[in-house]
Amino acid sequence: MQSGDKRLRYAEIVSGNIIFATGIEMRIFPDMCGYLSYKRAYENGTPYFIAYLGDKAIGITGLYCEERLGEENTVWLGWYGVLPEYRGQGFGKQILLDSIAEARKRNFDTFRLYTSVKNCAEACKLYDKVMDIGEDYTLEEPEMLRRVYSKSLTDKKVIPWNNRYLYLTENHGEEETALSVYKRRMNEED
Repeated sequence: MQSGDKRLRYAEIVSGNIIFATGIEMRIFPDMCGYLSYKRAYENGTPYFIAYLGDKAIGITGLYCEERLGEENTVWLGWYGVLPEYRGQGFGKQILLDSIAEARKRNFDTFRLYTSVKNCAEACKLYDKVMDIGEDYTLEEPEMLRRVYSKSLTDKKVIPWNNRYLYLTENHGEEETALSVYKRRMNEED
């Protein structure tokens, strides 16, 4: 992945840096663990990246496909975020734009993401500016106040998500499993 901002560079998350990447993600999302998502991604050939400013890791981003959702040419943004000390400097917007550019380069038609409105209010302001549409998602756990954002990567108008099922509740047990596998791997590296 290349950046429109020459100060940023990206390293794909692979087995050699997955522990480091998970540590970054857990600083951004302290109550979550993306270790298994990253592991699955590099095993399946979908890209997740560490964003660097010079030699400093400042954030993460990734693309994934969810075949269960029935949209062949759609890619989803996964584990996107910027470390707290680098927020408010435009890096989040640049990483998002670079992720969109990477999806377009890979010939996807639609770029989507879902997020928590309550926990990611600042990110939602950015999504409102960059994405084509934002829709409340209430089908699973309506009390969570989620939103699905979509952007067309072609000259065609984006098709709204229309509150279709996202399989979010089916992945609840994965967080604890991911955290325990991550901790075990960290101990093995010590």
